[in-house]
Amino acid sequence: MKLRGKFYSNDPSDLSTAEKHLICHHLGFLLEDDILFEPTAWSLNDVLMGRSPDYTTKSGRKFWIYRPDERLPA
Repeated sequence: MKLRGKFYSNDPSDLSTAEKHLICHHLGFLLEDDILFEPTAWSLNDVLMGRSPDYTTKSGRKFWIYRPDERLPA
């Protein structure tokens, strides 16, 4: 399996299909059956991340998405 990107969220609950599509779209590929989504952190906020989230859903869930070559927050 190839690493295609990483994401952080302020909510540890399971991802919806729509959220998976959103992450894949941001990284430039389509959602496929063999894509694995693993949490990279359990609870974050804007201050810890050092930047605004890439997406905030209507429910208030925030996503920070990083390509494999992007530096992750410390």
